[in-house]
Amino acid sequence: MYRTLDTGELHRRHRALVVVHAPPEAQAELSRELRAARPDVVVEILHQSSQDATLLVETPLDGSAPAGLAALPGVLAQHGLVALLDPILAVEGRVRVRFVVPRATDPQEVLRALQDVPRACGFADFRIQRIGTLAPAAHVKAARRGLPPEQESLLALAASMGYYQTPKVVTLEDISRAVGLSISPVHKRLKAAEETIVAQHVAPSPEEVARRRSRNGHGRIEPTSPWEIILRVRGDVGPAAFLAQAPGAHAALHALSVDGARQQAYVLVVCAPEEAQSKLLAALEDRAEVAQLQVVERTSTHVTCRMVTRERGAYALSWWCDTWGNDATLRAIVFENGEAHVRALLSRPHTSERLMARLQACAHAAGWSDWEVVALRSLATGATPPAWPDPLTQRQLEVLRVAHALGYYRTPRGCTLEHVAGTLGVSANAIHKNLVLAESKLIAGYLANGL
Repeated sequence: MYRTLDTGELHRRHRALVVVHAPPEAQAELSRELRAARPDVVVEILHQSSQDATLLVETPLDGSAPAGLAALPGVLAQHGLVALLDPILAVEGRVRVRFVVPRATDPQEVLRALQDVPRACGFADFRIQRIGTLAPAAHVKAARRGLPPEQESLLALAASMGYYQTPKVVTLEDISRAVGLSISPVHKRLKAAEETIVAQHVAPSPEEVARRRSRNGHGRIEPTSPWEIILRVRGDVGPAAFLAQAPGAHAALHALSVDGARQQAYVLVVCAPEEAQSKLLAALEDRAEVAQLQVVERTSTHVTCRMVTRERGAYALSWWCDTWGNDATLRAIVFENGEAHVRALLSRPHTSERLMARLQACAHAAGWSDWEVVALRSLATGATPPAWPDPLTQRQLEVLRVAHALGYYRTPRGCTLEHVAGTLGVSANAIHKNLVLAESKLIAGYLANGL
């Protein structure tokens, strides 16, 4: 795992945390490679065991253009996209990069920007895994299976009659006669079910293995692997209290530098009407912990600010540094409906007892009024969809993800087959064939195993 701790905006030194889960000889090899990359790189070993090591890497900024993954934010910025970059994960020789564009964005705009990434970053192989809307509340409210009974029963009947075979054995008219309904409601229910199944496969919800409703109601975490944790928090965290008074508004807070006692730099993006934006900016200027405030971008729908904070307060995340140190790294904190959705990667293994003790200490230091563990998942599993009796090919999955991102499965459809084909540079017939086969496999897998 690679996580930028300081982009150098404050101290002119790029600081990054590198966590490697590997045998000692592989740890030593990585440390040598990092030191050999540049003669002025400083590598400090913060933690080392027979299973993992945590390294702090500092590189002076000399004005040269960034290379590799470090060039990604600049590539996106050239297309007008401010990207909040999550910690970068490398598993089995492949790197997974996830970033949030904290404003309403057309998927086509993102796809155009991503076309420049392989060349600029020097990637030999590059695949788009998912483009979708970030909905924090979905982690809490989403049902894991997803279909209402009337959709699921109709889907099962249609599949048993051969509607999803290639070629189709029956038509919508045959199904409507079997259930005694007209074609229109049958088509709508099947289309809604297909949309749900595709969305869950393209963007599966994290496995919910723990839910903190009581002090003792937490799940067990194996101490041999790192984990991701998602928390739902209420209290004086960032703009949570302000957004509770602004219905429909939401925000993201992303750390540019997190360094304990020293000053910390952040990007804050708030999606809200102009009147609410003005009130928030005025409130920020009055906050004691906000040392500097710069408006980077402002439109009628959102405002993006760069902040430098000091001491303690709602916008200074010292409570996180004090509690976790380098054992856990924050992703962008998302605020919605007066709640903060805190997502973090645990860079070192934790037992369940140790994890809950640190979370309780964090809640006390931050003054959270209420908090809940929404989801936990092992980083070793990545974002791989569930196993299917007949898994999708890489091409089918790629076409499915692009079609979903462009709105092909929305009601009404956000694009046509020709639109998807034009984006991927192939014929509409080829796209249709891949989508039909992918949908058939997903529905068969859903009915066999559930999601």
